[in-house]
Amino acid sequence: MTNRFKGHHQNKDTSSMYSDVYEDEPITCKTPSSVSKPPKESWQTTEIYTPSYFHKYIVGKSGTVKKRLENETGTLIYVPRPHEKKDYITVKYKNESSFSSLEIRIESIVSSAKKRERPTHFLSIPVASKDITENLGKFQNLCGSKIHPHKVQLPSKLHLTIGVLKLFSEGEVKQASELMKEFAPRIPYILCGKPLRGTLRNLEIMNDEPESVNVLYAELMLLDESDRLQNLADQCLEFFVEKGLMDYEQNRNSKNVKLHCTLINTRWNSNGPRTIDASELLSKDFELQNFGDCVLEKLDLNEMTTDRDKRVQYPSKLHITIGVLKLLSDEEIEQARMALSQFADMIPSIIGDRPLHGTLKNLRTMRSDAWSARVVYSEFILSDASERLQNLADRCLEFFVKKGLMEYEFGRKSVLLHCTIINTRWNPNGPRTIDASEILSDGFELRSLGECVLNRIDLNEMSIDRLFTSENDRRYVKVCDIIISD
Repeated sequence: MTNRFKGHHQNKDTSSMYSDVYEDEPITCKTPSSVSKPPKESWQTTEIYTPSYFHKYIVGKSGTVKKRLENETGTLIYVPRPHEKKDYITVKYKNESSFSSLEIRIESIVSSAKKRERPTHFLSIPVASKDITENLGKFQNLCGSKIHPHKVQLPSKLHLTIGVLKLFSEGEVKQASELMKEFAPRIPYILCGKPLRGTLRNLEIMNDEPESVNVLYAELMLLDESDRLQNLADQCLEFFVEKGLMDYEQNRNSKNVKLHCTLINTRWNSNGPRTIDASELLSKDFELQNFGDCVLEKLDLNEMTTDRDKRVQYPSKLHITIGVLKLLSDEEIEQARMALSQFADMIPSIIGDRPLHGTLKNLRTMRSDAWSARVVYSEFILSDASERLQNLADRCLEFFVKKGLMEYEFGRKSVLLHCTIINTRWNPNGPRTIDASEILSDGFELRSLGECVLNRIDLNEMSIDRLFTSENDRRYVKVCDIIISD
């Protein structure tokens, strides 16, 4: 929601704004000579609160949205540069009706854009005890090789989710933290002054097909069998909805929180199999039915963006992709290895006796809209300006297609050679796009990333060490917490 900042700033310095794009002349109206001209209106200046993340939507491609807003409302809009990270835009207007019209339109643009974005934070109640930690380790051992360990939750991250939020500025995060403190005095009355002691048990799934499961969770059952925990979660959700920081739509369209403690989520390993067969885990004969007792003590506000999901590629992982394969058994992997070995004999005839020496430069995006980019990549240019690298990649793709191990994507037989530097999908919980305008501008300081010699073709498995390990278990980052019970 947009809000006008306090006061009008007539002499505000806008030199740091996009002055080269937004130097528009005020609109003047011609009146018939028979009609007397009204007194000349003076320009007024104010600010509209708009998180910097949404400035790109106000500007639009090549400034088209901003220009349209100015023309239709008779105002002038100044947008801070992306690196300034200022959560407002400056507006010049001549009358209140023009300003109100612009304010409504900007609010609509931001609201529409926010609906398309993923949540950034969530409220949760941590679930922790020595018994639960030990039993979760036992649970992972019982799962064995059938379920990749990256898909099983870490003991330090077990929690009951109350709801998700979309917070796009430090001000909004601070507001959410303050609201938690405001909600805290209500908790003793909701819980009747008694601690929340319970047991983590009863494995369940989110869908109806045990053979094809994305999420497997356990329930937290209070020892006194009361509804106090459910009441706490529901009233907390209702409180944040009333304050405008959450809504029922993004929380299952329900006023009742579905309390669950996720143990397995296949999406935590985005490159692995999308589902698992949980039939054995859900059977009554499964060895581990009770994970232990605990006391729920805190309510946390957590940020979803984590260290394990960097958007910028690690230097050790930089590569030029030739193509992707779907290898679902050890035999298929061995077949691919043999095919790569066979192709190796063809390489000298393709590239000759000269090394593939070149430079990594020229930043590009996969989409034409730099202000809404998902992937930023660099090109690799051979020093001799030949087509040898392109020929090598195309011949390799063709060879594996003939072997039945790869397919031509979109019917394209030529490889799009690129070295990905940024990919927003490496962080599935963050914003879906970035504004890469500054990175792609001629004024960006780093135009060339350096030279190297390409000397290998690798066969890689997509399950990578970017995903969390026991040493790097930050699936999310806690922003703040409040105490439920001592």
